[in-house]
Amino acid sequence: MSPKSNASRCRATAAGYARAAALADDCDTRRAYGELERLWSEMAALAERFDRALDGAAKAQIYAKMAEVEAVRRAVV
Repeated sequence: MSPKSNASRCRATAAGYARAAALADDCDTRRAYGELERLWSEMAALAERFDRALDGAAKAQIYAKMAEVEAVRRAVV
């Protein structure tokens, strides 16, 4: 079995947050999970660029998105 690409891991994480949003009881939590889904989906596109060409700009954008993800995650926890 081949290892998953960075992009496929990002897409899988986004899908997990989409499922969590669908199951959330309150609108603030649902909104936060939706935001996490959006951020991970955006990272998937950047990760594809990085996976293909080791694109340094994409890598920097991924790190910036990760900072956004952490801020949203802290608000949910």
